[in-house]
Amino acid sequence: MNESLPEVQFRLAELKQTGAHAVAAIKTIRDEFHLSLGEAKLQFSRSPTWAPEQAAAEQLLQQVVYAFRAEDAK
Repeated sequence: MNESLPEVQFRLAELKQTGAHAVAAIKTIRDEFHLSLGEAKLQFSRSPTWAPEQAAAEQLLQQVVYAFRAEDAK
């Protein structure tokens, strides 16, 4: 399953609107649509509704990686 599923994307939008956080949204679509964890995370990452959270998570990851590399360089 390599494409974004419209029904999953619709459900992700509903979850966002009701105040769910990212982990709860992934768990919900995993359970409701019988997806593997990897597929649920992939669907989440493709969700335009959750793009701001994805961007913030990516930025945080980059900061952590940079901090570890700086610490290793010492």
